[in-house]
Parts: sequence; structure tokens; C-alpha cells
Amino acid sequence: MNRFIARSWFFGMIGILTILLSHTSAAQTSIISGKVRDANSNEFLPFTNVFINQTTIGTSADKTGNYVLENIPGGSNEIIFSFVGYKSYRLRVDIKPGETRQLDIRLIPDDVMLENVVVTGTRDKVWQKQLKKFETVFLGTNRFSSSCKIVNPEVLEFNESAENGRELFTATASRPLQIENDALGYRIEYHLKNLASTSEGYNINGEVRFEELQTTDDKKIKSWNQNRVEAYQGSIRHLVKSIIEGRTKEEGFNIYTDKKGFENATQRTGTFGAQLEKTVEPFSFADKVTSSKDNQEYIIQLKQRLEVHFTKANTPVKVYSDINFPVSWLQVSGGILRVNSQGVMLNPSNLIVSGSMFQARVADLLPYNYAPGQLTVVNQNENNSPLALKLFRMQEKVYIQTDKPYYYPGERIWLKAYMNYRTLDLIDSLSSVLYVELISSDKKILQTKKVFIDGGSGEGSINLPDKLNPGNYILRAYTNWMLNYPSEELFTSVIPVLDEYDRPDVTPFSEVIPESSVSIKLLAGNEFYKARSKIDLGLELRDRSGNPVYAELSVAITDVSQVIEVPQEN
Repeated sequence: MNRFIARSWFFGMIGILTILLSHTSAAQTSIISGKVRDANSNEFLPFTNVFINQTTIGTSADKTGNYVLENIPGGSNEIIFSFVGYKSYRLRVDIKPGETRQLDIRLIPDDVMLENVVVTGTRDKVWQKQLKKFETVFLGTNRFSSSCKIVNPEVLEFNESAENGRELFTATASRPLQIENDALGYRIEYHLKNLASTSEGYNINGEVRFEELQTTDDKKIKSWNQNRVEAYQGSIRHLVKSIIEGRTKEEGFNIYTDKKGFENATQRTGTFGAQLEKTVEPFSFADKVTSSKDNQEYIIQLKQRLEVHFTKANTPVKVYSDINFPVSWLQVSGGILRVNSQGVMLNPSNLIVSGSMFQARVADLLPYNYAPGQLTVVNQNENNSPLALKLFRMQEKVYIQTDKPYYYPGERIWLKAYMNYRTLDLIDSLSSVLYVELISSDKKILQTKKVFIDGGSGEGSINLPDKLNPGNYILRAYTNWMLNYPSEELFTSVIPVLDEYDRPDVTPFSEVIPESSVSIKLLAGNEFYKARSKIDLGLELRDRSGNPVYAELSVAITDVSQVIEVPQEN
């Protein structure tokens, strides 16, 4: 986790948008392939996300955990392996142009992430207020921000505290944030590690995968391309690339630094012209940039604080009365900035930014394989994209049947799990382990059981503690693969636990389950039985037309005087 950096400078706040970056090159592409498995069980992890951080270059593993990542630029690349319910794995790979390499990966289950999966979709007013604060810090406040939407905000958790006399706002996410940026035409999967913000600055740390949004609207494509150029122009990446190419002036950047004796000045006059050559002077990078042998990595020496004016844009917020364009301030901790040939910073946490460039947040992000002037042609319906169709076809759901409608402390919950598959051919190819949890009303996981799935079903039990407080508990069930879908797709059911002296209201017992498309009748050989005598039961299932129905059933034998039928029971 990167350290939180925040200082007061004379014209505003400072911030760091820290993303674990990729070093890419525009040479012949390479291929990496392999298999992804569970580190504990050695089972394959189907459809694991595999991508180069901060780019649109990515893929997903197939149903047996095999992946092939193509179009990898030669050089140093940071590859991310991500699967919901597991700790993401980050691997720096140096690969030669045209090289093919085999990498098998094992992911470690993330118990904390599983605990944070939201049980209900409702949040209180305090959380809603915190979400607004998060969106301001995370997305920013420029014109692109209003077109940027977090699709799954329910995965966010916030905390507000005091640190060194300052209010500290932090945020974490139990699952990757799904963001749609309709201004730039990207769908972003943001693996947020942490966000920290005070009145003096912010720090955002995470990993990012981009995907092109799809459209057939030519006007929309034109708008996306224009907005991408605007987002790039005057950005830190634009500045860095112009520095290593020796084209700062041509690209519209006027760069200044403090004159000797004024390095720590915290105030200036409102007119820039009155300070030029008095407290500030032009800065040159002529002897400050060195490159590697292959010209793919550069080192910029920057010990001074810089003031950057971008002359090819106007700004409504004027820092100086005689300057109408954006003004920013940069300083590098340690005096060294490492970048690649595309202007991508390799040690971004060392850079401290204030002024206009400080306003750029996630809503302004462009993938690092975006090239200025690059035209976007997207004409495929997003609902029919290969990934969307794959996710639709591979969906699985679960239903849990329990032996009783309510329980007392110390009892055992017997349960049976039924899996339902959108594609029945995959019944033996998808998940083989089901997680069943008992959750308290304050969202604490009290017990977790593994139920092994064989042929689409499984059985198990949960023992209730003897001193369990009465109340409503949640029974939640899911597979790791189900966590890739919206949280409401997880199975949840209310389990009432009564006080030992409580009794529910009595309702008549019925042999036929009401309000069902299938009638189920229990047929016993005799009307009365003696203790320990054998009971032969027949089960008759028919649909509404009276036709026999095939089904897989489970039967719970209970004492009708002890276990009373509850009207809400299904």
C-alpha cells in the first residue's frame, strides 16, 4: 500500500492517483498463456480475469482455467490475475518482442473479501452521504465526471476518523468497482485497494482494466474520440511524453521554477508577469533526461518544484489575472521520475501534484495503450459482446432447502442445495464447492460451511450454538463463480431462531403444498404406526394437467406437535 502524501501548496490541494502501472512498448507483440487454479484445492478457476494493468489488453480464462493473453508489448509489463473471492495476483513480467511464455498461476482465497459481500442492497443515509463524498474524490468534478457512473456502489465501505487533527475519509471495496464512462467510451473495472482523503489532499491506489464501450452511433464515436483527445491534452502523461521527446514548447507547455532564494515561497502576487525573472524563471530539461539503451525507459531528474502552464487550453478558474490557461505545480519526492516511452510513470507515488492537474481523477483516465489521435471504431452491440454472451451462458444459481421453518438454539439445520444452470451441459464443468453461511442481523458471519456439489446438488448441516440469541438470521449461499455477478444473484433466506419458550402460531397441516405448479402427495402404506416400525412412503408428483413430473426431492421427517408449519414457508 502506498503511503498517503498530502501537503499544502500556495494555490490549492494536492493529490496522487496511484495506479500500479505497466511498462509497455510499441514493438512486436508477445503471448503469455497458462492455467489458473485455487492455491488450496488445486481446482481450476474458470473465467479468471487476466489483463495488463491500466490498458485494454486483457482476456478471461475458459471453463477449465486456461487463458491466452495476446498482443503483449515487448518489455516490462504488469499482469493482473483477478477472480472474485480471491486475492488478486500482480506479476511483473519482462518479455521479449515476439516471445511466447507459459505462466501457471495459483490464487489464494480472500476470506475478508467474502465476509464483505453485501447481504442486503439497502444502505442508510450516512452511507449515501459518504458515497457522494467518495464520488467527488474518486471521479472528480470536471465535465467528464457527470457522465461517469459507478454501477455497483454497494461494494464500497467507508470510514471517517480524525488523524493529527484532520478529518480522514477512507474507502475500500469488497469487489472490483464497475464504472461506465460514457464521456470517454470506456467500461472500467477498478480494483480499489484503498482511497484516503483529507482537506489537504488525497491518495487513490488500485489496479485498472479498460474495455471499449460498444455503439453503432457515429455521433457517439466522434464524441468519444474528441473527448479522449481533450482528456489527454494538458495531462501529466502528455507533459511527460513531451519532456522525453524534447517538445514541451511545441506541445503547449511553458515550464518555470522558483529562482534561487525563493524555493520555499508560499505566496505570490496576482500577476504572473510581475514575478517572472524575479521570483520565478523558465526551466529547461536539456540535461535532465537520460534513456535506456533501447529507449524504452527514461529517467527525468527533477529536484526543483515546477510550475506548468498549458497554453493550448483555457480555464474558468484563473490563478493569475494575466493568465487564462491552466496552471499546475509538480514536485518529485527523491528528485527522480522514471517513465516509459509512452509517457507512463513507473514510480507515480513519487509525484506530488497541485493546481489544474490535481483535478484529473478516474473520470479522466485513459488506458496506457491509447495513442493521441487514435480513432475508435466500435459498432458492436454491447449486450452481444463475446464477454457478455459468455457470462450469460455460464451463469449458475442455487436454492437451499432447510428441514424446518424455524429453529431453537443448539439445534441443527439440515439443508440441501439445488444448483440451477443456464446451460445444462456445464453441470459438471462449473463450481464444485458451495459456500453456505449463517449471518447475524448485524452482518457478522457466524459460521461458514462448504457443501460439495455433485450432479447439480449437495447436502450439509449447520449446528446452532447453544447460547445463540433469538432473532432473525440470514442463510446465504454462493459459489465463487457466482460472485462475478450482481450480489442480488446470491441466495439468501431468513432463518428465525426462537427463544426456547417461544412458539409460533398454529396453522393447519396440509399434505399438498399450495401455490405450486406441481402437486406433491405423500402416500403412506398405513394410517397408524407403532414405535420403531418401518414406514414406506410413496411420493406422487403431477403438474396442473395431471401429468407425472420428474424431480429430485428431499424429505424432512419432523414431529407435527413440535414443528409447526409457518404460513410464510415455501
